[in-house]
Amino acid sequence: MTWTTPSGTASCPTTGTVNQNATTQGIKQTHGQCKFQSTITFKTLNDRSTFLRKVEAYKNQPKGFNFSYDLGGDTFTLTGSIVSAVQAQTDQDGAASLQLTIMHEDLIDENA
Repeated sequence: MTWTTPSGTASCPTTGTVNQNATTQGIKQTHGQCKFQSTITFKTLNDRSTFLRKVEAYKNQPKGFNFSYDLGGDTFTLTGSIVSAVQAQTDQDGAASLQLTIMHEDLIDENA
């Protein structure tokens, strides 16, 4: 399954470990595996509930899904995605929002 968020906002920071090691031949860098994480904030409760059901967010062992997004005309797909955190918020005006944090196995540049 591939999901594209219908409304709201999404961010996708990527982190990786880079170590510098002193060797007899000078400083060498070693690189760890990249960790991909995205955060999605939905504007409507309907979008939220639809997404949570489709990605099996509350199951003990949900199936991974793919998450695609466009950035400046380029399409990227995050694979092996699993919801790792859910945060709900309301304010005194009665507005509610839900923010999801999703972990991903890999990032594919569809235009590369």
